Amino acid sequence: MSMKIVFLIFGFCCLSRADLKFDDLSMPESVMVDTKNLVLNGTSFRKASLFNVKVWLSGLYLEKKSNQAEEILKSIGPKVIRLFPLYNISLNDSIKGWKVAFEGNCENQCQILDPEIQKFLKSIPEFKKKDEYLYTFTNRGVTYTLNGKEVFKSESPEFSRLLLSTWIGKKPPTEEARRGLLSIK
Repeated sequence: MSMKIVFLIFGFCCLSRADLKFDDLSMPESVMVDTKNLVLNGTSFRKASLFNVKVWLSGLYLEKKSNQAEEILKSIGPKVIRLFPLYNISLNDSIKGWKVAFEGNCENQCQILDPEIQKFLKSIPEFKKKDEYLYTFTNRGVTYTLNGKEVFKSESPEFSRLLLSTWIGKKPPTEEARRGLLSIK
């Protein structure tokens, strides 16, 4: 077995570690939101296709670690999802993916939140490899930035919860990705 294969096996088995590094990307152990220090709760790869291609790397930051999705979604404290696409993803594919995610998680709020959903979908750019997306959730709503520049802001706490639920809610991109963000073995 070559050293490269050993490295790949070891590197990918340890996704729930707080100090995850992949390629030249890394997730810091903590980030600041307003005056609050958030700790890295868990990390995951979103895998797609028959070949389980890693499409993006993401990390979830919370005030205190938790593996309880409902508790996290209901909490009013700040939360952050940090995401790095590992491949370019077309605008059309990005929008399709978000629509599926919203439909799977909005339960009975789809109609009420549709204006915010549409505003968010209009803000979606084409995903570029290794761009940094930072989704910051507070009790005042959600903001997301692309490489440090604000792209979208919503002052709807309900939409904020819906957007976060697309990663850790009832219908995440994959159960494996959800479990990684929640550090569930």
